[in-house]
Formats: sequence, C-alpha cells, structure tokens
Amino acid sequence: MTMIAVGMNAQIDSNNSLFNSKSIKIDTSYNVRYILWFTPNKVEKINGLALGVYTENIKNNHNEFRDSLIINGLNVEVNPIAVLSLLYSITKKPYSDDIEYYYENIQSETETSINGINLSVSAFIYEAKVNGLNVVFFKNVAHEVYGISFVGFTSFSYIMKGLSMATLCNINTKADGVQISIYNQATELNGVQIGIVNKSKKTRGLQLGLWNINEKRSLPFINWNFKKYKKH
Repeated sequence: MTMIAVGMNAQIDSNNSLFNSKSIKIDTSYNVRYILWFTPNKVEKINGLALGVYTENIKNNHNEFRDSLIINGLNVEVNPIAVLSLLYSITKKPYSDDIEYYYENIQSETETSINGINLSVSAFIYEAKVNGLNVVFFKNVAHEVYGISFVGFTSFSYIMKGLSMATLCNINTKADGVQISIYNQATELNGVQIGIVNKSKKTRGLQLGLWNINEKRSLPFINWNFKKYKKH
C-alpha cells in the first residue's frame, strides 16, 4: 500500500509540474512601432512619439517577466498618480552609494531606454536610461541620465553625465558634469556642484555654495579637490 501511495503521489506531482509548465507562456516576439504609439504597451521599440501614462513594456508582466522598451524619439508621459511619489523617499529602492554595487546588482535591471527627449508632466520613476534631454515637472528617479536634465523638485540617478538641474535636491552616485540644486550630493564627483549645500565623497572638481563638503575639507563659498581618484 505504501508503494502504491508513493507511486500515486509521484504521478500527481508529475501532473502538477506538467500543468504548471504549460500554464506559463512567455511571449518572445519582438515588436516595433513607428511614428506614434502608446504606453504602457506590449512592444519592444517605438521609433517616433510615445504617449501615455506609464512608460513600460508590460507584455509578460502576468508572469513576472520583465521586457525591455526602447524609445527613439519623444516620450511624453502624463501620470497624475505619480505625483504622490513626492511623499516617499527620493529613491525607488534602497539607495546604494557604491557604484560597483550598482554595476553588479542593479544595472542589469534597466528596462526602459529613451534616446531623444523625455518629458514627464508628473514624476518619472523607472529602471530607465535617458540619453538626450530629460524634463520632469516633479520627481525624477532613473538608473542613468546622459545629456541635460531639468527636474522641478528632486532628482536621483546612479549615473549622470552632462548637466543635471533640480530645485530642491540632486543626488547621483556617479556624477560627471555639473550638478545644480539647493542640495547636491554625489558619491563620485568629476565636475562642478553649484548650490546652497554641496557634498561629495570622492571629488575631482569644484564646489560652489554656502557650505561645501568633500573628502578633504568643509568650507563656505568654494571648495575643491583635483587629486585623481580611481574611476570606474
């Protein structure tokens, strides 16, 4: 009887595994849209204007499978609910001030890439990379920003190369270029910070503000360090 019970259980487990494997269907198609398309969507690339409320490819979200989305052109997002993000911390997930940690554990999660212009009337909070012009009315949280970024309130990215301006707070793990805000913070700074309070841990450049903090000293009005640090 024990042998029969074991055999029956094995058969049931085998059938359940077969059922589960058949129930999970991943759509592996690669779809491209031209001129105009909407977000969220179930395509991998948009060449032209992307218009919507949530900039993401949701094709296989029901299976917790992440799909990528590339936008070449102009992305316009109007998401009124995203304004509520101002009530939460600046980062979408625990902030790492170690760029190596980002490269090893977070960078691979980047889902959305925008090449051109990104315009968000509310908040832009994604595992995203923006190449070009980034304009966000309230809050920006992106993996990487290359080019020029204007944000109404707070801005965060692990990597920033270019010019980043935000009214209240501007934080980057690695900043190559210029940060302008009331409060600027960078783990690795290779460039200039301009604000009321500026802070960096590894500095090669200038800090201009009422109070400036780097690994060498803390000074009012102007601070500097031009000693080379190991760049990644």
